[in-house]
Amino acid sequence: MKKPLVLPTTIFIISGCISVSSVKETQKPVKDELKAIAIAVEEWQRIYGKKQIAGEKPYHAIQVGEVWVVHGSLPPQTVGGVSWAVISKKDGTVLGTTHTR
Repeated sequence: MKKPLVLPTTIFIISGCISVSSVKETQKPVKDELKAIAIAVEEWQRIYGKKQIAGEKPYHAIQVGEVWVVHGSLPPQTVGGVSWAVISKKDGTVLGTTHTR
């Protein structure tokens, strides 16, 4: 049984720094985590720059209902934040992005 993913939703609601992107759609269903990650990375690079986003590997994607929640990672023993994105499974629309501290 999968546990519901509450943390990313909470981060998006509480952070107040959601960036609604330019609503770029693929017009195709996003069926796997690799495609969701590719869409998120493209959007993050546009917003935060390639160097910043390259430092947040590995990326992770979790399917939550009808969306993919994608986030970066921090190296062990590192303080800071990572990029987050919510992407529609239906058509690849980037529904929102944020960067934690």
